[in-house]
Amino acid sequence: GKDTYRYRLQGAEKVMLAGRKRLALFSNLKEETPLADLLAFFSDFDLVFLEGFFQDEIPKLEIHRKELGRGLLAEGMKNVLADCSDDAGALSDVAGRGVRIFSSDEVQGLAAFIEAEMGS
Repeated sequence: GKDTYRYRLQGAEKVMLAGRKRLALFSNLKEETPLADLLAFFSDFDLVFLEGFFQDEIPKLEIHRKELGRGLLAEGMKNVLADCSDDAGALSDVAGRGVRIFSSDEVQGLAAFIEAEMGS
């Protein structure tokens, strides 16, 4: 409900939110931006978590919550390395497909897996 939100609703092509220590830029695009171009914004990071990009060939980790009432997406995605869920039944569906399985309370194990996959 703030001014910048209303500017976007009215069709502003670019809107920037700037604070003392944070910046967010919203921009209308003429076409979809390739993933490689988006990742260029994070070139100084060792690890970037993305949401979406299901069909891209990048390594994937699926986080699944039973309360959402949907099954795991891993079956339809490429390059899924691990699934993490609070739904043991859903995890049993992907067991044996070369996908690492983590329950939602195995945070330390999941972190260690991510580090190992990064080669750290």
